[in-house]
Amino acid sequence: VLWCFIGPNSAEYMLHLGMGPALATLNNIAGPITGFFTGPIVGATSDGLTSKYGRRRPVILTGLVLTWVAGMAFSLAQRIFPGHAAVYFAAPMYWVMD
Repeated sequence: VLWCFIGPNSAEYMLHLGMGPALATLNNIAGPITGFFTGPIVGATSDGLTSKYGRRRPVILTGLVLTWVAGMAFSLAQRIFPGHAAVYFAAPMYWVMD
């Protein structure tokens, strides 16, 4: 549900925060890049877990919490950091969320 609202509007939001048009559009490449690295790293990490909750549940719960926190931080960047500094906070949060 988070991506239904943030995904299509991320470039416009970055433009609103003061990012240039080329970088705002280029920021959408975060998904393929982070997915390329995150999938194998998270898979290898979860394969080595020996939790009483299983190998996958802690990883899924951690990912859920991190995605929610990054999504909230991304959407509230302008309120947390007024002015042009919000761009420097929102862009990494978008990558973490992605």
